[in-house]
Amino acid sequence: ITTNGPVNITAGKDITLAAGENITLQAGKNITLQANEDIRLIAKKQVSVEALEDDIALRAKKELLLTAISGDLTLEAAAKKTLVKAANNIEVTATGLVKLNGSDVKLNG
Repeated sequence: ITTNGPVNITAGKDITLAAGENITLQAGKNITLQANEDIRLIAKKQVSVEALEDDIALRAKKELLLTAISGDLTLEAAAKKTLVKAANNIEVTATGLVKLNGSDVKLNG
C-alpha cells in the first residue's frame, strides 16, 4: 500500500498481522498504541525500550510494578543524582544484608 494521503484499516472485531520474520513500524513523527483495555508486549527473549535523544516516562494511575522473576533488578544512572521520592513511606526489605554505599551517608529520622 503506497499513498500520499492517510490509510485507514478498520475492522468490527480483530486485525491480525503476522510475519515469518520481522514486522517494522516506522513513522516520521509519532507512533501511538492505544487500547480501551490492556496493551501487552510479549517476547520469548528480550524486550528493549530505548529513547535515543530524550527521556522515557513510565506512569501508572495506581501501582507501578517492576519485577525480576529470577535475576537482579538494577536501577542505574550516569548522572550524579539518583532520587527515590514518595509521598509517605519508603520501605526497603531484604532477606539478607542491606548495604548503603557512599562517601557521605546521612540517615535522618
